Amino acid sequence: MLYLIGVWIGLTLACYLAGLALLHGFGADWLQRPSDRGIAALWLGVVALAVSLLAVSLLFPLSPLVGGGVFLVWSGVAWLIPGLRHEVRHGWQQVNKSWIVIFAAISLATAAIISRPVTWVDTGLYHYSMLQWLSRFGTIPGLALILSNLGFTSSWFAFAAPFNPPALGARAAAVANGFVLLLVLLQTCMSLQRCLQPRDRPSDWFLLLFSLLLLPLLLGFRLLFEILVSPSPDLPVAVLTGILAWLVLLATDAKTEPFNPSIPAAAVPLFFASGIVTVKLVALPLLAVTALFYLAQTKGRGQALWQGVVVATVVLAPMVLASTITSGCPLYPSTRLCLDLPWSPEAASVKITAQKTHGWTNWYGVPPEGANPFLWLIGKWLADAKVNQALAVAVTGLAASWLLSLRRWQTSEFTGWGWVGAIFAGGLAFLAITAPFFRFAIAYVLVATALLLALHGRHYWSALQSPLIENRRYLCRVQFLAWLCCFFAALTWGVYARQEARARLILPPPLRQVAVVEHQVNNWVYRSPAGDLCWATEIPCAFDVPDTVHLRSPEKGFAKGFIRAPQTTADSPARN
Repeated sequence: MLYLIGVWIGLTLACYLAGLALLHGFGADWLQRPSDRGIAALWLGVVALAVSLLAVSLLFPLSPLVGGGVFLVWSGVAWLIPGLRHEVRHGWQQVNKSWIVIFAAISLATAAIISRPVTWVDTGLYHYSMLQWLSRFGTIPGLALILSNLGFTSSWFAFAAPFNPPALGARAAAVANGFVLLLVLLQTCMSLQRCLQPRDRPSDWFLLLFSLLLLPLLLGFRLLFEILVSPSPDLPVAVLTGILAWLVLLATDAKTEPFNPSIPAAAVPLFFASGIVTVKLVALPLLAVTALFYLAQTKGRGQALWQGVVVATVVLAPMVLASTITSGCPLYPSTRLCLDLPWSPEAASVKITAQKTHGWTNWYGVPPEGANPFLWLIGKWLADAKVNQALAVAVTGLAASWLLSLRRWQTSEFTGWGWVGAIFAGGLAFLAITAPFFRFAIAYVLVATALLLALHGRHYWSALQSPLIENRRYLCRVQFLAWLCCFFAALTWGVYARQEARARLILPPPLRQVAVVEHQVNNWVYRSPAGDLCWATEIPCAFDVPDTVHLRSPEKGFAKGFIRAPQTTADSPARN
């Protein structure tokens, strides 16, 4: 627990400064309210640090020293901006000191929740192995040759790698996702406070409702809770999708403000969407919608167009390079644009991986003769899991509500509602074609639900708002006490109610250890789990490495990566 809290305090400061530096760099004066700037800065900082660490991994291993250096460089650059220093000092003077206590309570509660055994299956398959590779060697060529999943590039793994050195014994795998939960809890408090003020905005209600809808699912739904207590990039993608929709609403409102920045307001959402894509390629529809939003807001002006291209290119470049290095494919596991490099897996192998991850029409086999293929596939998908049926009902209901609300939207204060609707529709359409998993679709459902509730519920709230505003001091105290109660409840439930509480006081429990069998191929050794996943097994951990895989530089070991050599017909290498 104490290790997690210490890391999160440092991350909060580093992300806040990095995010503020970006806001100043983008000339985002349209974000005037300190609360808006604070929340936006924290999430922008998360994206910036994750992308920066992925870029650094191309040259160096992401050890704690290297990771700390990246954080210090961002913080130092930010502190050189005179306006930023003034903003930080002024903000510290204006902040209510009770927020320090609230932050401490939220941090302790989050640490109590996260300090649990990691059980998410993908962590055992490749997540933690990926953290080990990045922490010890950085991005190396041909990693997909020994295990196809190790070719999946994510800036989220780079973000977590410096906090998972071998010395910790596989105990901090969930540190990055825990930080996401902490920020969600913090933004819930801040947006609730803003909604109780006289000049609340529609964007405040959207962010509050998105957070309040998300939290019960994360803490009460088993699948999402397992993802929460893991290094999985699925959680940050879901949360960042809601933050992107919120930024789009704010950037749309900025068109009505008397600001004329040199860089368009839509550049901030464009940067953010590009960063989400580096976390996981499933976020590609977010980038497509945000790019259209940028073009619409700037009316395709030449200078603005080039600015947008530069922003997206700079953010996406580390992911494309890292993916090409590990697998030979810029968008692995997609087979598009793959290169024939010495470390590229065989084309057939990449195609099989693609079908397993985003070729869902192949998951259920061949339709029976005479059956309609599309209807047969939909029926198989609905019968596959109850969450699929619930998702289908939710999407149908939301789509109907949006259609019935079209006339009301036209006169709404939600000037960016159409773009948020495009995020909802575009995301679900992309998933319907590629991988209609519940954990991917839940973010789009929550975004649409939060916007609908904010639109319709805010009219009812306005009738009650005046008497509540008169007593907002009382309500703020209630809010403060409520979070303290949540803290003590989570602390008791997550730690002190269990016998292993003392072991979790400093660090979370370690990942499970599994029996392994060592194999030698071409004079290098890898470990294969005996009937289980890799979990905390020391790298390289794989299942069945082909005899064609060689070290690129045997004298330098794993640091130089792997290559694929053609299989010889005579005297193929012996495998033990």
